[in-house]
Amino acid sequence: MLDQHRARFGAKGALEPEAEVTRIEALLRLGRHDQALGLLDAQVLTAAGVGREMLVARAELRAEKGRCGAALNDFNLLLAAETPPDLVTERALYGRATCRAQQGDWAGARSDLEHYLARFPKGRFADQARTAIGK
Repeated sequence: MLDQHRARFGAKGALEPEAEVTRIEALLRLGRHDQALGLLDAQVLTAAGVGREMLVARAELRAEKGRCGAALNDFNLLLAAETPPDLVTERALYGRATCRAQQGDWAGARSDLEHYLARFPKGRFADQARTAIGK
């Protein structure tokens, strides 16, 4: 249906941004990460609104592909935003710690993991964070 919408209204249709988000979400749910990342890489994303979800997804996919430098830029953008702690913040903080560790920045990774545990003591990644820092 999204392809039909694009064919009918073009890539500049009034609802194209919403259609693109839906397309990316569908690809992610189908496990078609390479295709989703291709679309996400073409996006100019912000750390506000629906852009937060897309930005953390792009960062995680970039990290998954070994592109931690680019992923760190996205994680940093998310973590610099003044937002209350939410699932996106949780994913970004743990993701940044993981990328920092992969790049050999052990102090930065440890700092992120300790910050993660302070903010999300029962979070999705709390067990892995405790294991990583020996708590």
